[in-house]
This record gives sequence, C-alpha cells and structure tokens, in this order.
Amino acid sequence: MILQGGNASRLLIALLATLFGSAAFVGIFFGNDAKGLLIAGIAMAIATILCAIPERSELRFLFRAQNLLRFWPWAVALLVTPLLPLIAQAWLDLLGVAPSESDDYMPDFTPGMALITICIMPGIFEELAFRGVVFGNLRHMLSPKRAQLLTAALFAAMHFSPIIFPYHLLIGIYLGILRTRSGTLLVPMFAHALHNFAVVFIYDAT
Repeated sequence: MILQGGNASRLLIALLATLFGSAAFVGIFFGNDAKGLLIAGIAMAIATILCAIPERSELRFLFRAQNLLRFWPWAVALLVTPLLPLIAQAWLDLLGVAPSESDDYMPDFTPGMALITICIMPGIFEELAFRGVVFGNLRHMLSPKRAQLLTAALFAAMHFSPIIFPYHLLIGIYLGILRTRSGTLLVPMFAHALHNFAVVFIYDAT
C-alpha cells in the first residue's frame, strides 16, 4: 500500500535525493558522456526499484491487464508523442538557441546502447519513479491537480536544463495525464520511450 505521513515523506525524500544526486554527480564528473549516462541510468533504476518495493501492492494495480485494453490512450501516445519535440524546437527557436546549446542527445553511443540508455531505461524507471512512486504519494498529500503539477515540476527539474525546463514541465504534465486517464503506467512508459526515441533517432539525426 502507499505509505502515509512521515514514512511517505521519508520515502519521497530518499528517492528524490538519489535521483537528483546521481544526476548532478554524473553531470559534474561525466557531463553527457556515454559512461556517465549509463551510470546515472543504473543508479536511477536501483533507487526506483528499492523505493517501489514497499509500495508494490499499490503499484501492481497500475499494471492490470484490463487497463491495457483501452484503445484511445495508446492511440494518443502513438500519434501525439512523436510530434512533441517540435514544441521544444519552436521554443528554442524563439529563444534563439541552437539545440546543441541546450542538450546533446547523442553522446558516443552505439545506436543499440542509445536505445537502451536514453529511450528504454528512462521510459521504464523515470515513469515508475515519478508517475508511480512520487505521484502516488503526493496525491495523498495534495489535490490531484497539484500533485500532478508538482510531480511534473520535479521531473523537469531533474533534467538540470533551465533553458528547456518549460518543455520538460509540459512533457511531465502530458505523461501524468496519460497515467491518470489510462489507469496504467505502461502507457506513459511507452510514450516516454517513444518521445526520447523521436528526439534521438529522428529529430537529432536530421
């Protein structure tokens, strides 16, 4: 079950401290190096799994088979998500910033390693962390809308990219809506991985 009161607060603090700490450590000592991103991904996965274990009975409901049969959330994720990076491009153009000045999505990775480290791992573990553990606890402390907004803000802040923060905030809200409307974490996991795939293999390659 979702933890309550002080236990929930301590769990959130531990998870967020680990996520932000590992991201900051890797950013300082490795930059956007492939090895650093892999280390950050592994640290995120371990921290998320450890924090999800006490709440496994509640999180299990977000993987129920009957929720997978809803067609429209999957359709939205499939059709809308690949277009979202165009918003980021428009925002950077408005600021007069080249994409390479805000984020370099392709370090010295092979395509297979990029698929795993930049697309699949964040899609699974960032969603389990933010739309699963973080949102699952915040909604018991705040109203659903405030919990969703705060979750999205924390998600955006973890990327440590002030220039593109508004876009990451928008993506966080979008993924939160997919989670609440679909009733499953699998839809935002898929959308998150698809978004990163579009950024890396479609937009960044052109």
